[in-house]
Amino acid sequence: MIKDPKKYVNLLLRYRLRSEAEIRDRMKRKGFSEKDVEDAIEYVRRLGFLDEKLLAEEIYEKYTEKGLAPRKIRALLKRMGIRADIVESFEGCEG
Repeated sequence: MIKDPKKYVNLLLRYRLRSEAEIRDRMKRKGFSEKDVEDAIEYVRRLGFLDEKLLAEEIYEKYTEKGLAPRKIRALLKRMGIRADIVESFEGCEG
């Protein structure tokens, strides 16, 4: 197990973009302290690696191409823990 929170968060983001909520959940399940989680999130945020808007856009485009209704995509984004203001920015999108 990786014991350095910054290394672990980098490992998570190496595979794909993730929401802040997903990072928090994964790190807590691995036993990192709340302070370590906050520090790691702030670290990747400063580096520009935590971009929920970009993540939401990628997911929205991917599932729109697969034919999923915009309403269902927004529900998926909410379940992923994407910030409400970002999810709401997709309101009215026709896909």
